[in-house]
Amino acid sequence: MTVPAFARVCVFRSTVPSTVFFSATVVVAASRTGSAHAANLFSRNGQLHWLAGREQVETFQLAGTRFEKSFCSLCGSALPTVQAGGRLLVPAGSLDSPLDQRADAHIFVASRALWDRDLHGLPAFAERPPVVPATPKP
Repeated sequence: MTVPAFARVCVFRSTVPSTVFFSATVVVAASRTGSAHAANLFSRNGQLHWLAGREQVETFQLAGTRFEKSFCSLCGSALPTVQAGGRLLVPAGSLDSPLDQRADAHIFVASRALWDRDLHGLPAFAERPPVVPATPKP
């Protein structure tokens, strides 16, 4: 599968014969990523091949933790990284090809932020709403 990042500067091909797909809801993810959720594929036997833009990849490691994040230094897109022990982490949002795999689990739900609860009752839009509703309708 060929996977270009947002600006198509960094292009990679990943081979992940055996994966675990987690959708994580954590306060820590919110503070590190700016979003309430992180969806990542993990593979102990996956391979990562950079087709373009490898020189633009930056990796941040938080000292004293296993947290590691790779991103494009030009556009900020999340990119795969090979973690300690050789485990491949591929952000699901970085895939250009459709992912027909459902997440295996939604993890760390006990630490979700208060504003990230009961979202199923909110108005849903296929695209950006033309105007932000003043009061959600029941």
